Amino acid sequence: MAEWLKADGAVLSELDALYEAKKKKTEEFFDEKIGGNVFYVSSHSGNDCNDGRSADSAWQHCSKLVDAGLSCGDTVLFECDSIFRERVKLTSGVTYSSYGNGKKPLFYGSIDASGKDAWEKLDEDLYRFKQNIDMHNDIGNVVFDGGKAWGIKIQKCDDADMSLALEKVTNGLEFFEKIESVPFERAEQLPRVDLAYFHSNDGYIYLCSKKGAPQERFSAIELSQSITVFYLYGYTENVTFSNLRVMCAACFGIRTSGCKNITVRNCAFEFIGGAIQFGYECPWRNYRTRYGNGIENWGSCDGMTVESCYFNQIYDAGVTTQTNDADARMERLYYRDNVFNCNQYSFELWGGGEKSVFKDIRITGNIGKNTGDGMSTQRPDKGHESFFNSKGRHVIEDCEVTDNVSVRSVNCMMRSNRFCSEKYTSGYFLDRNVYVHELGKCFALISKEYPEFSGDIVPIDYNEDTVKMMVNDLFEKNGTFYYL
Repeated sequence: MAEWLKADGAVLSELDALYEAKKKKTEEFFDEKIGGNVFYVSSHSGNDCNDGRSADSAWQHCSKLVDAGLSCGDTVLFECDSIFRERVKLTSGVTYSSYGNGKKPLFYGSIDASGKDAWEKLDEDLYRFKQNIDMHNDIGNVVFDGGKAWGIKIQKCDDADMSLALEKVTNGLEFFEKIESVPFERAEQLPRVDLAYFHSNDGYIYLCSKKGAPQERFSAIELSQSITVFYLYGYTENVTFSNLRVMCAACFGIRTSGCKNITVRNCAFEFIGGAIQFGYECPWRNYRTRYGNGIENWGSCDGMTVESCYFNQIYDAGVTTQTNDADARMERLYYRDNVFNCNQYSFELWGGGEKSVFKDIRITGNIGKNTGDGMSTQRPDKGHESFFNSKGRHVIEDCEVTDNVSVRSVNCMMRSNRFCSEKYTSGYFLDRNVYVHELGKCFALISKEYPEFSGDIVPIDYNEDTVKMMVNDLFEKNGTFYYL
């Protein structure tokens, strides 16, 4: 039976311990099966003159993989403690993993901006990065000291020479109730909020630093570029990832476009997303959309497993499978035992139309906290932050969200107009999940015609009456609801 309980110190400590235990499991190395031709890459002991066929003859750069003749069944191994600042174009049928001892190999999608002479001072608290970066390679986020702080991206309104106002924003060091819109005809007019930055049309990054030169305040500064680290523009099948880390990429950590049998195990994705989505206009907004997910498949998907992975500080979704195709099929999606912190959404699923199908989906054993907090607070389009997010008219068959834990959200716990109930069986079945949320806050964004489907969604509050109503409709019959 469902329970409605006060979250006391003992409960919170127990859930914190569970979170840390699950996070520790994600840091372990998966014992990957190695097959086919094996290629080795090491940033610190490799040499591009080598043949890449053994640990002793590893290549230094990932770019060597482009002409390696990879084929189905082959394996690419990256040496532990390696650091790469390169993209990796995927090949169907290939496994990407690690070898050796030390920390999992780390892939940055960013530019190192921590050099002693990297920034020039323009006035009292305004600095400019000396390297010119084309604005279409948009810097979607700036990360300081490995994530102790981050930049607040300032956008210019499309319909006026004004900066876009933001509300309830943090840079990791301070919280700002509001960043006002100000006249913004030139980059030097950047709002003087600590760690606010702007990527100007002239290709330069302008940063407000209230406490001195950024390269003196911080030992590490990463400018996250508008790129995807592991990618393939086209159909992708039978690709496996394990024991890898991806940081500071402003588009995606891993992205496929239509896929079959993709597996991601024991990988970490941190500070992903925030880039401007050029070429995508929203007539109902006066600013450009920002986006970016840890793992994304766009288009139909027949088999995707993501398990024991860590998603920290993702601008949009940790894991998402989505499409605008009217008849797409999303089948055999298994998301298990993952850990999420400060993501706009932990999971996002949506389809393009009434004929698109979501079938055989299992989201189970995951834990997330601080949904919508951290880097994603700088979103101008807030209001839908949620652990589970799925909205659309797609068909849902045999889809379950069970045995997960969601601890605190700046907004709500879930957003969906398709919950399974006694009266409406084409929806997501939720049970045995644990929620910790503030009493009276928004609990969920649900169908206006709940329990039946409606294209419109409305908020419902987190209180005992709401829980009783939903439990009576077979929603979380055995869930546990803690209130703060």
